[in-house]
Amino acid sequence: MNNLDVKEMLALLDALKNAIRDFAMREEKMNGDFRARSAAAEKLFDDATVEQSKKLADSIEKENIIYDSVKNDSQNNFENRRFRINRAHAAARKHVMDEIAGEHGHLKEKIQADTQEAERRRDDSLAETVVTLENFRIKVADAAEKLDELMQRARKTLGGGTLKQLLAQKWPEPDLSPDENQLFAQFEKAVQKIENGLEQFQKIAPPKLLRFAGGSKTKPLANSIAENLAKARRLLDAAAEKAEVRYQQEQERIKTEFESTVRNINQGWRQAVRGAMDLRDTRPIEADERAARISEKHEAHHRALLEQLGKKHAEAVTQLQQESQEAAKIFASGHSAKMAKLDADFQSGWQSLETDWKNSALPLFDKIHAANAEAEKLFLEWQPSRWQNWKPPQDFKNAAQFARLEVDVEKLTETLPKDKRLALPESKFFVPLALTYPQQGSILFETNKGGENEAIATINNIIFRLLSTTPAGKASFTIFDPVGLGQNFAALMHLADYEEGAINSRIWTQTTQFEEKLAELNEHMEKVIQMYLRNEYATIAEYNARAGSIAEKYHFLVIASFPVNFSDVAAKRLRNIAANGARCGVYTLVHWDQRNAPPNDFVPDELRKNSVRILRGENNFHLANWREPGTKLFLNPPPPPEFATKFLHDIGEASRNSTRVEVPFEQIAPADDKIWTEETSDELRVAIGRSGATKLQYLEIGRATRQHALIAGKTGSGKSTLFHIIITNLALWCSPEQVEFYLVDFKKGVEFKCYASRHLPHARVVAIESDRAFGLSVLQRVDDELRRRGDLFRQLGVQDVAGYKRAGGKEPMPRSLLLIDEFQEFFTEEDRVSQSAAVLLDRIVRQGRAFGIHVLLGSQTLGGAYTLARATIGQMVIRIALQCNEADAYLIMDQDNPAPRLLSRPGEGIYNDAAGAIEGNSPFQAVWLSEEVRDNYLQKVRERADEKKFPGPFVFEGSAPADVRENLILRDLLQLIPTNVPAQSRIWLGAPNSIKGPTEAIFQRQSGSNLLIVGQSEERSQTILAVALTSLAAQFPKSGARFVVLDSTPQGFVQREFFDRVIGSAPHEMVQGSNGNLAEIMSGLAEELKKRNSDESVVAPEIFIFIHGLQNFKKLRNEDEFSFSSSESGAANPAAIFQSLISDGPAHGIHIVATCDTYNNVNRFLGRKTLTEFEMRVLFQMSASDSASLIDSPDASALGLHRALYYNDREGYTEIFRPYARPGNDWVEEIARRLKS
Repeated sequence: MNNLDVKEMLALLDALKNAIRDFAMREEKMNGDFRARSAAAEKLFDDATVEQSKKLADSIEKENIIYDSVKNDSQNNFENRRFRINRAHAAARKHVMDEIAGEHGHLKEKIQADTQEAERRRDDSLAETVVTLENFRIKVADAAEKLDELMQRARKTLGGGTLKQLLAQKWPEPDLSPDENQLFAQFEKAVQKIENGLEQFQKIAPPKLLRFAGGSKTKPLANSIAENLAKARRLLDAAAEKAEVRYQQEQERIKTEFESTVRNINQGWRQAVRGAMDLRDTRPIEADERAARISEKHEAHHRALLEQLGKKHAEAVTQLQQESQEAAKIFASGHSAKMAKLDADFQSGWQSLETDWKNSALPLFDKIHAANAEAEKLFLEWQPSRWQNWKPPQDFKNAAQFARLEVDVEKLTETLPKDKRLALPESKFFVPLALTYPQQGSILFETNKGGENEAIATINNIIFRLLSTTPAGKASFTIFDPVGLGQNFAALMHLADYEEGAINSRIWTQTTQFEEKLAELNEHMEKVIQMYLRNEYATIAEYNARAGSIAEKYHFLVIASFPVNFSDVAAKRLRNIAANGARCGVYTLVHWDQRNAPPNDFVPDELRKNSVRILRGENNFHLANWREPGTKLFLNPPPPPEFATKFLHDIGEASRNSTRVEVPFEQIAPADDKIWTEETSDELRVAIGRSGATKLQYLEIGRATRQHALIAGKTGSGKSTLFHIIITNLALWCSPEQVEFYLVDFKKGVEFKCYASRHLPHARVVAIESDRAFGLSVLQRVDDELRRRGDLFRQLGVQDVAGYKRAGGKEPMPRSLLLIDEFQEFFTEEDRVSQSAAVLLDRIVRQGRAFGIHVLLGSQTLGGAYTLARATIGQMVIRIALQCNEADAYLIMDQDNPAPRLLSRPGEGIYNDAAGAIEGNSPFQAVWLSEEVRDNYLQKVRERADEKKFPGPFVFEGSAPADVRENLILRDLLQLIPTNVPAQSRIWLGAPNSIKGPTEAIFQRQSGSNLLIVGQSEERSQTILAVALTSLAAQFPKSGARFVVLDSTPQGFVQREFFDRVIGSAPHEMVQGSNGNLAEIMSGLAEELKKRNSDESVVAPEIFIFIHGLQNFKKLRNEDEFSFSSSESGAANPAAIFQSLISDGPAHGIHIVATCDTYNNVNRFLGRKTLTEFEMRVLFQMSASDSASLIDSPDASALGLHRALYYNDREGYTEIFRPYARPGNDWVEEIARRLKS
């Protein structure tokens, strides 16, 4: 756009002035005689011609005005009508959807209310049955106590022997068919008869005669008392039993009614939802179709009207032109006759003059016209209608118009050619004046007695023009406004809402701020010169042309009211920017208010020399050093406020993510024939991005002190992407025998999950959403590897990996990379984990270099208390800084290197392998690696790994439950047919929270070898039981174990169906029970235990008793119940047998695996003493107090969703693990086939 350059425009005007003066003189000399003879005729002809032309022009202009007015009215009517149609359509559609949503919401509220009411009625009814039963129990207990008292009175009154004989008689059985309340009433009547009989007996037989109660007088009465005692006992027992039965019946009836009610409610809800969905599909479509028909009809009518108006207008204009042409022909015919002779003599002289005019003067006008056309095309007027379809340009236009220079040619040249053949295309015109880049892009407004408002307005216009001619996000403004305090450029703050870097965060007003921001710009210029331009590029424009996607921004320093608040330091920095900024893409837009004195040492020459200077005269502005007559400078104002705000929002929206630079990963990835070709014996070297326009940036680890790397960057800076680039590119260039990874991610996302799902062969460990304990186990694994390599190196007498390979080491020796994202999570708590992690990391960092073990740590910040010791960080020589604040810039680099604070876009970073010293800075742009591209490359790696039989990694996914299919020990067991009974049997509970085998509970014949699972997680508890049963079935031959399963889960539940399928898969002897046959099962187990106690030499199979939901087996509750039976040989108590099995069973091969929902129920059913017989316990998340009661530690209170705690009281240790998720039916079918085979 150099044709808009101020210098070129002024040179063009000088050339035009000289040319016109020359042609005027030649014309005057040649035409002297001709003017004298033909002046009168020529004047008459010219006047007539001008009049006729003006008349035609006026007529056409009038016709055009009428046509434009009618057309605009028609267009406005059309737009207004279309707006009303659209508004009505939107309102109708909204009304339809609101009406449907309202009906749907009302019905939903009613369904919810009905459900809640059903639940309330169910809960109230259940509570009422419990209260009724408890009240009746109390009444029965009181009655039993009273009956016992009457029994004692009768024994004293009748005599113990006599009463015993009478009670031994067989008395008639009372009618027990009435309900419990009626039976209790009969009991009370019998008690009353007993009391009356005893009082009567005492009156008839004095105490001294009681021993002769068998006499004739008292015998009938004694018989009556004995009969009523026996009857009362029988009635009371029957009433208690019937109360219990009625309680169970009422419970079942209430639950059945509730379930029926809920089903009806849900059915009504589903029908209503289907109806609402049908309405949502049809009614909005009807509204849309109706609106479309109306709009189509309206548009057709408008088109027809416009066509009719255009046709009429064209006919009228044609008629006017024809009439004018006829008149011109008549006049021209007469004039031609008069001028024929004069023209014949005159043409030969004019031919030469005309040719020269066309070849020299007119091209100058063409250049001016071209400049105006170019300016009009580039710099549209600030009218909304001109900008409706505008989009930010894709490339730099390198120009910004700031003014127009009005030129009156006659005043400029002081004389003009008179003949129309030398007529100027126009006598007055405007010349556009623009800043052009890269060379003439700065401007200086100097004011003294006013004009500052116009100057600042023009600077605002320049800013808007720059925004409109620069790709979105490729221009950055630093604005100083010490007097206006930001008001002069307040509208531009809208840009900060989208991209802070667009205006350097805010508008600056204070001296210290000026010094700081000017220093940043000087540092940016240093970076551009030293890192990008060097001796290869003359300007930033040349560099950008080669850099492509990593092109640098243009920076503009905007200053109002200079030199207010400018210190000597700030003024010197400004002078340096003015002198050298253009080459680096840094330009100044300055308003200098000369009413304020500049700093003492300020020399304005550099500022003036490198800027377009605009001076304020008495009444207007003018260009410095070029002030010609007939010229007037008009500064371009900024756009109107409303349009400016909308324009800025459009720019801001287009600038979102504009700082994002995407260098394709393919630029650094190997070709297919280069995959796995790199060798890492001497050094690990991998490309991570672009440095400068054409060079690549490499991560180089393994030489000298460059052994470990520290990566820091705030959220969104591209840190995670950089990790992916390093991992993926190394996996492509190097085979698993050259490099291996230990990947730990403490973030809440799943950054490293792709390497687990793709089974990256280089990865030894992949920890996703890891917790601190597992992260520590990874460090211990790496530490073990360090020790192992140390032993190998010492055996061969070598010092490093290259020496080991040269010495003929037999084992592969890849370089090991420990990559930890958000490593500071290790140190968030002062505990054993943080202390151990600090020690291990320090040892690995200090000693790992010799054994090819390297550490890459990533973090959003290195500040705060939660971080590594500075001594350890000091050993990490390679520093990679992405976008971060100033404090973190000094932490990741050294105290004299704040360069990272200037990084402005994601993926932009500084690579430093000099421990952060400023001389080691190497700016680069990381490549962009999308998920799709990454997955494609990882698939290539996996395919090659499968060809060479490389295994996948050990994967820890902290947010997911464990998968029993990944239990390789169990998988191998299921492949075998057990023939011997194991001395110890194992059940696997889940995946460990460290790098080890699955978490297991071991059963052996010794006291306390029972397992208790406590927690309100029925599905996970039952899954543990199912996997446990499978584990045991896989270890024992068919005759070597028996299983007893007591499951309180109701039939028809998914959990029950799953457990039943697992039970059915085992070929071993299996007994299933519930509350109904509990007593029978427990009696059988008691007999078995008694048999084993009596003869320990008998070889008996192991018996495993699985109890799911102990809290639901009331008969196993450990408490003494009152018995009203007169028989001393009642049935054995299931609770007592249960207690005996817990305490004595394990030593004789009878083990219990029980689940219970809460500690309160554990305490109620077992008690503290019996709890000690369960030496193995599994806890899900619970309160700290319950955890402490169960394992003397509150650790279970900190467990998450997919965590459980295993406690072994005998061994004295706890282990956190991830319980297995319930596997699918395919797993159950598979184990059934294997177990039964």
